[in-house]
Amino acid sequence: MRRIWRNILILSLVLLAMLTGALAGSADPETGKQPETTRILVIETTDIHGYIMDASSGREETFQYRLAYIAHLIREARNSGEYDDVLLLDGGDLYQGTPVSNMTGGAAIRAALDAMDYDAIALGNHEFDWDVTEYAADGDGTIAPYVLGDYFGDEKTPILAPELYDAAIGERVPFTKDYAMVEKAGLRLAIVGYIPDYRESIMQEKIAPYVIDSDLHKLDALARRVRAEEQPDALIILAHEAPAGIAEAMDPTVVDLVAGGHTHEIAAGRAESGIPYMQGYDYANGFASAVLTIGANGGVSVEDVQYTSITDKPELLYASEENEAHLDPDIMEISYATWSAVQEEMSEVLG
Repeated sequence: MRRIWRNILILSLVLLAMLTGALAGSADPETGKQPETTRILVIETTDIHGYIMDASSGREETFQYRLAYIAHLIREARNSGEYDDVLLLDGGDLYQGTPVSNMTGGAAIRAALDAMDYDAIALGNHEFDWDVTEYAADGDGTIAPYVLGDYFGDEKTPILAPELYDAAIGERVPFTKDYAMVEKAGLRLAIVGYIPDYRESIMQEKIAPYVIDSDLHKLDALARRVRAEEQPDALIILAHEAPAGIAEAMDPTVVDLVAGGHTHEIAAGRAESGIPYMQGYDYANGFASAVLTIGANGGVSVEDVQYTSITDKPELLYASEENEAHLDPDIMEISYATWSAVQEEMSEVLG
């Protein structure tokens, strides 16, 4: 009996030593403290359709400065200390829609995207309404250059659409990327794009040069390849498509979150596969968000998936002294430059 207890004691000491060694091996070598989890806020807008501002009232005092309000909330999140970083995405259909955007060739929105520091964008079907390679994307697969009064730039935010092919030669087009790798809080996040076969919702002469291969099995294979080759800390699919079906078709050991668009709906849920999904409605009425928590051991969880509306109280979006504190000054200046560029033509009486 004494020998049995002696063996148990020895085994206990060995196990304790192994556990202590494992913990010590994962501790910070300088402070001796265990590493904490990393919290990244993921925000997605989609189907903005030119609504940097809503000037439909015809009276400047009741213009709604929607993107300025959203930009303020994003800036607050970045500065709050509540999150280690913020990932900002858009699900596509950015430019065509409002007169202030159409009359500036979408430059108003591209300038705002630049100022708000977006991380990745899905290619929407309405990006084809104009020349997609001039107004939506460039030869590097990033946002097209813009000029708006004194504002000009060539932001390098990636445009994602791995399903888009040149119909003549059968090869991937050069002006969109399959995926993007983004670093946040010292971690590497993979953003994989997806577009459905939306050719029937585009003017045929605009989409004729292209083919869209929207097979979800191929998206699954792409996500697996990115996971294996890039070894990201988390992987998100950014789609110009309703997100629930995509989330259901993917492997939860590969994909951590799906953000969607195209259907002009609000979505915030979790598929039966276990993968959470979200969608930020339309017309800059609000945005979707989720908190991505990545543990020291590499485990990923997604919580607080939700939609936030900003147009419930439109009076908060007016340019007034009372509202100045929650309207981002950079986006307000771009909005003013936009209105200055189109005001004379907008004021012309046609009948």
